[in-house]
Amino acid sequence: LAGKVFPLTKENHVGIVNISALLKGALEGKASFLTSSLLPLKKCAEQIEHIAGELGMDLPTLGLRFCLSEPSISTVLVGTNKLSHLRTAIYASQAGPLSEDVVSKLRKLRIHDADQVDPARWPK
Repeated sequence: LAGKVFPLTKENHVGIVNISALLKGALEGKASFLTSSLLPLKKCAEQIEHIAGELGMDLPTLGLRFCLSEPSISTVLVGTNKLSHLRTAIYASQAGPLSEDVVSKLRKLRIHDADQVDPARWPK
């Protein structure tokens, strides 16, 4: 879907707002708490966490920098109730985009099932 939507938004001068960059904690080290119906997301989050470790960064920083690396995404919303989370978001923003090599590696882990990556569709 992103491969179709992102070029259209750019072509039509429309911005994209990413409202759940860390997937309600799944990309914050809390994937183990996901229900069994979200197993594909859980496995993907584990792979991403491994990549973050290889790069010497934490999972939330990698997730945010990945979002910031996509030119079609104009805004990444980060909600928090902890100062440490805000600091991570600021650091990720200041660190800038990831290398194309890392972005390419992460894109290969893309999940195409909206029920997995849209928290609004997750079981209650």
